[in-house]
Amino acid sequence: MARDWKHIIKRVVLILVVPVIVFAFIATNYLSKNNVCKDVKINVENENIVKFVTQAEMKNVLVNAKNIIPGSTLLKNINIQQLETIALNNPWVKEANIYIDHRDVVNVNIKQKEPVLRWMNGDLIQSYLDESGSAIPVSDVYSANVPIVTSNKLNVSLKEQKLKLQMVALCKYIQQDTFWNASIAQININQKLKFELITVLGNHIIEFGDTTNMQNKFARLFQFYKEAMPRTGWNTYKRLSVQFDGQIVAEKTDSMKVADAKNAILAKMEKATVTPKAPIKTPIKSSPKPSIATIKTPAKPNTNKTVAPPKPVKNKPNKTPTKINTPKPQPKKITPTKNSQQKH
Repeated sequence: MARDWKHIIKRVVLILVVPVIVFAFIATNYLSKNNVCKDVKINVENENIVKFVTQAEMKNVLVNAKNIIPGSTLLKNINIQQLETIALNNPWVKEANIYIDHRDVVNVNIKQKEPVLRWMNGDLIQSYLDESGSAIPVSDVYSANVPIVTSNKLNVSLKEQKLKLQMVALCKYIQQDTFWNASIAQININQKLKFELITVLGNHIIEFGDTTNMQNKFARLFQFYKEAMPRTGWNTYKRLSVQFDGQIVAEKTDSMKVADAKNAILAKMEKATVTPKAPIKTPIKSSPKPSIATIKTPAKPNTNKTVAPPKPVKNKPNKTPTKINTPKPQPKKITPTKNSQQKH
């Protein structure tokens, strides 16, 4: 019996308390609705990172346009849900949280969308992309300092969405690394939907491929910069490919190929000057540089103008080097002194 009485008492208390709580909530809400708005506080959370939206702009759209006057407008005349909808209609606003606190102050919290990259898709169609790969329109009053990606016009498809996520991952990695953020000026997507990096160091283009093993690719590239570039020079190569695992494929510029060929020819010509018997045409044919073939050689390689020995000897062009070096007869052997004394 004692247990039954305890259950009955609990039910009676619960029945009495719940209506009291509900009545208190309704009364408080009713009284607060008749209160006057004391103030409006607007906070843009990430305005130190991006500046698409300002407090002044939000105040003009949410407060001034809706004629909310602190100290005059009743709280019951302020439609919170409508204000949030207006804020979210801004293409640069990601989140909007608006509420009235116990001090009768309207609080407006705005969070902006943060771009990761700026994408030029085809014929100057520009937009930003956020972390999720969603498009953010370009602003006329603010330009975000993010990597630039260029490409031909891409159609809206699943492949494009995957490519957008790769773009975001690549640009986020570059931004988080001090060296690459300062070195890479632009990212391009070629016809094969592979990434090409344009750097401010030298004149080469980095064939990056996709974002598979991205960290390893940048590590190999940095090692190449550290060890090879100081010896070869930053303008030696026109393309560096890190698409394949465990290697870097480097392609020299055409001007460097010609320069290498010229240096090889000059080196061979210096050797030919020391030994006049060696013809000039021979070292050019035996040179290991394939680009030497693109350089025009003299029409008469055996002339004295091309090869200048230390002591030039007058020879006819048709004589071979062996005839040039034949010794001449001595004058004493032609007129011996003993025969002349016998005649006298």
